[in-house]
Amino acid sequence: MNEHIDDYFDSSYTLDDLILSRVEFTANLNVGRENVPAYIRLMHKIDKVKGFEHKYNVLDYATGGIKKERSFDMEGKTNGVAFTVYDKEADLKDKGKKEKARKAEGILRAEVRLKKRKAVQAAMREFDNPDVLTTEEQIALVSKKCKQIFGTTFAAIVPYGNFYKLKDAEQLVGRSDLKAKRKDKMLRLMRLVPEKKSLHLAFKELNVRDKDAVLVWFAELNVSPITISKREDISRLRNIYDYLEL
Repeated sequence: MNEHIDDYFDSSYTLDDLILSRVEFTANLNVGRENVPAYIRLMHKIDKVKGFEHKYNVLDYATGGIKKERSFDMEGKTNGVAFTVYDKEADLKDKGKKEKARKAEGILRAEVRLKKRKAVQAAMREFDNPDVLTTEEQIALVSKKCKQIFGTTFAAIVPYGNFYKLKDAEQLVGRSDLKAKRKDKMLRLMRLVPEKKSLHLAFKELNVRDKDAVLVWFAELNVSPITISKREDISRLRNIYDYLEL
């Protein structure tokens, strides 16, 4: 990279004269062609999460030609972080890249973008002090810790666990060894998600303060609080984290 910069700027600048202000992390998840839209539709049921908002609103989907089964997009309100999952095959077809689209069949593309300098610094601060590192050292650190940085944002948005139909998920929770009060809260939450069409609104209806604690209960059973719609032909989808190499 130093050689390219030296050549491009005619030896006027080096890598350390530049500022690392944007980084993008990507992962291609081979979930199967028939499952790509199903995963995306399930993610839309997450709705809002702390620190993020939808990049596209309901009106965009209704009139802007954006299909919910094609992508799920979140934008950080102030943190400079963006998150998206989308149908890579469909995206490449839209761009007229038929051969590349064929090779992307069944790929759910996931991206985490650190779009501002403060977002990059915040990510690095988990491992080192970015203020005392050179740009070259910062790039090396981000490259080394890319999986952890990507995983932290992914985990902040997508709940952990396999996806089931509501009846099957209820049975798994009911047969678990968790305390009765926890089971009751989990069952009420799962039943509210389809009704409210939103995990966020289901939590709000139950007046849950510590959402992370409840999500950990589900994670311990490897069951997602978001269930598959009755209209879907599939009855189970693997935990999406199974496809991530974190």
